[in-house]
Amino acid sequence: MQARLGNEVYLYCFEHFNPAGFGLAGLLFPFKGATHCSELPYLFGKGVISNFFPTSPDDVAMAECLTSLFTNFARTGRPFILSPMPCTVIDQQQEAAAVRWDPLSAENTLRYMAIGLKAMGMRENFRDGLLCEWRRWFDSGYMELDSKI
Repeated sequence: MQARLGNEVYLYCFEHFNPAGFGLAGLLFPFKGATHCSELPYLFGKGVISNFFPTSPDDVAMAECLTSLFTNFARTGRPFILSPMPCTVIDQQQEAAAVRWDPLSAENTLRYMAIGLKAMGMRENFRDGLLCEWRRWFDSGYMELDSKI
């Protein structure tokens, strides 16, 4: 919505996963992978739902990549990482200069930055277009019907 109004919007999917990040709560989860807010320990250096601290070499490298992106965004208004970084870049042409995170456009609101050590870079079709399905659901008036119940 904001991208269609002409505002700069940046979308990302954090894909790095360390099972220790969930602590004992991880035993209750029916899946193993990055989830909502699982990037926070890498930004702040401390776990949210467990006593997790990024200390393994991969976790420290991920924290370095993520904090570079967010620090540069706060400083310049544009998230980027100057190479070399300990993360693998999807677009090898970008590797020599920087990992660039492009904003959404009014025409393409599903383009996003995949953030992970194995593959970092711009990708298409965030969550296989699920956000568009939610938009159609809301636009269909379902929420109006639901609010009358």
